Amino acid sequence: MGAKRVEDLIVWQLANELRDKTYQLMSTSKRPLDLKCRSQIEDAIGSSMRNIGEGFGRYYHKEFARLLSYARGSVFEIAECLTDGVSRGYWSNDAKQKAAHLCERTIKASTRFINYLRRTRDI
Repeated sequence: MGAKRVEDLIVWQLANELRDKTYQLMSTSKRPLDLKCRSQIEDAIGSSMRNIGEGFGRYYHKEFARLLSYARGSVFEIAECLTDGVSRGYWSNDAKQKAAHLCERTIKASTRFINYLRRTRDI
């Protein structure tokens, strides 16, 4: 049985949890984030969520897989921003671990779902 709503997808649920955890991390920053850094993180988070949603709305599996690959790339960008935040002194390495772990889980789920979509026929 397929998902009836985008929110039913595990990959969406993980990305949503990552969004919440990343915003929480940003709100507890040791010092204010510069606007460019904040904007880049917010754009990557938004891009990930929007591409999952847009892909869900597509009719063909290959189109959904393509949009999921964009979302996956955005999660990699979030992970890099989290690491950069440690270097800039915004948060500690320990503080970023929960969000970094969610990045890993979201990337794995995206990869598996992309592979599934690529090998199955459209309904």
